[in-house]
Amino acid sequence: MSNTQQNKMKTIPRINPAVQLLKDELKHRIISQTKLAAECSVSKGMISDIVHDRKRISVEMALKLEAFLGIRANIWLEAQLNYEIHQARQCLKSA
Repeated sequence: MSNTQQNKMKTIPRINPAVQLLKDELKHRIISQTKLAAECSVSKGMISDIVHDRKRISVEMALKLEAFLGIRANIWLEAQLNYEIHQARQCLKSA
């Protein structure tokens, strides 16, 4: 792989798989962010921040998603953690 290809790969942001899973589930189940917020007893802003990758999925939120969507909390948390590890590695490489 050439240096140009490697540089392009480094600049392409990796999509947060936990966020993508949440977006896919909401779309597939035809659930609005407002409905999810109500079912999880959180603000619409909190859901919007998660969906737009401005806030991470916490342990508490993962448990709420598990209760409502039926997807185990560890799936949400592992996806979130793997993404954060990937991002941290990218930061260390560029430092």
